[in-house]
Amino acid sequence: MALLLVVFGLPDAGAIHQQGGARTPRQNIITPALMMLTMFFMLLGLSSAGIGNFGVVALMSGYGASFSTANMALTAYLGASAAGVLAGGFLADRNRAPRAGRRRLFCRQRSGRAHHCDGRACRRCC
Repeated sequence: MALLLVVFGLPDAGAIHQQGGARTPRQNIITPALMMLTMFFMLLGLSSAGIGNFGVVALMSGYGASFSTANMALTAYLGASAAGVLAGGFLADRNRAPRAGRRRLFCRQRSGRAHHCDGRACRRCC
């Protein structure tokens, strides 16, 4: 459904408030950064699903592990993955990066190219 919306055009939420027939230009949401992140999370999901679905069988046939040992290894992997996600969220919340640095990063992401931005609204992308 989302792919169809992107291909055929997202509905404009501000279309109700437009006066006359003037159309505002649409912002392109398909950026290289968005495509790379989509690919990254797709591959991450596929690899996680592969390990979860075939990990026990692979350990049993490839390494001769018993069924219970292979299940314990998969359980340890999944538990460590959950702990890693929680630890990463905790570390991200404790990050005290200055707001100007975050704005500068956002500025680079929106423009698609790196340029000097002092953190205030620049004319190139903000």
